[in-house]
This record gives sequence, structure tokens and C-alpha cells, in this order.
Amino acid sequence: MTTPDAERHQADDEEVPALAEPDVPVPAPFVITKEHRRFTEFADAVRRDRYIGLCYGPPGVGKTLSARHYAGWDEVAPYLDAFTLIDGRLLPESALTARTVFYTPGLYNTPRSVQKTITFYQDRLNFAVQLATDCGLGGPDTAARFTTRSARNTELLVVDEADRLKTPSLEQIRDHYDRTGVGVVLIGMPGIEKSLARYPPALQPCRLRPPLTAALP
Repeated sequence: MTTPDAERHQADDEEVPALAEPDVPVPAPFVITKEHRRFTEFADAVRRDRYIGLCYGPPGVGKTLSARHYAGWDEVAPYLDAFTLIDGRLLPESALTARTVFYTPGLYNTPRSVQKTITFYQDRLNFAVQLATDCGLGGPDTAARFTTRSARNTELLVVDEADRLKTPSLEQIRDHYDRTGVGVVLIGMPGIEKSLARYPPALQPCRLRPPLTAALP
């Protein structure tokens, strides 16, 4: 005769079917296209000459994807969000290669919010690159050994959806450019070049480059 306890143990010994794991979408690999190579050449020129450049084109041509891939932002942004001066994690290689901050302003923005976010990421990237070039020497005295002003390791600021910026916020971007010397790429929709032409000369890009117009696959 089988007791209730024996029946329970027997049921426990039976193999329980494994639950099916949920399907996790795998991001598609980034495809290097002619248009992305054009953007890379454009961004490299802005970094090298440290001016304000303008990139515009219709939706879907790959402006944002090209910029995020250039900056390695999907990998760099989480690293910078959690960065500390005694961080022992290795800096992503893309951060050392591009030295670029990618920024998308909110639909409703102010000069203060724009500057706060840009400064947050640029200062952390400056420190992170400095620590990496110092062979990872961190610690409580790290801040005393160099400052963000002297460690201008950020070479490029990419502002996506620049159409959202009103004149005061654009003035803040221009002021940031003047104070830090970082190159700036403004990305927007067709017509942004005409909008910028209506602003005072101090707010207009120093040079205009051919826009991204061809569609990415």
C-alpha cells in the first residue's frame, strides 16, 4: 500500500517539463553602407577641425543609426551612467576610438537641461578616457591630479533631433562649443538649414557639409 508521503515523493521525482524560454529579440547587425561611410568621414572632419557641422535628411535614411554607431553609444552610455572615479571596469574601446557624446534633446527642453545633460556625459567621458590613458590609475586623489577642464578628451558632440532646439537652447550649444572647443554635429530634418539661416550668425554652423540623402537598407 502506498502512503500519501510516498506518493508525494514519487511525484517530486518525476521529471518536470522545462518551461519554454521567452524569445529574446536579437538586434540586427549594423551594416556599413556608403551613406554610413559618408557620415563617418563627415564626423571625422568635424572632430579634426573642431567646427559646427550640419547633417540633415528625410526620416529613415539612417542619420541617427549612423551617429549612434559612430559613437558606440549603445555601449558607451550605460558605462558612463554608472561611471565612478574608482571604477575598475574597462572603458569600451568605442569610447577611446570615437571620444564622442551623443545627445538627443527632449521634446520640451531648456538651455539648463541641455547643458546639464551634455556636461554630465562629457565630463564623465573626459575622466574615463583620462583614467584609461593613465593605465587605470584611479582612487580618491584622482580628481586632484587632473580636472575636466584640463582633460578635454571629448572631441565630438552629436546632437540628434536638433530641430527640437529653440533659439535659447541653440545659443547654449554654441556657448558650450565656444567654451570647450569640442566639435559639434547637428542632425535634423530637411529644412533645418533654412531655420538656422534665420538665426544670428553666431548660431549658424561654421560650415555646411553635403547632407545624408540616400536611404540605408
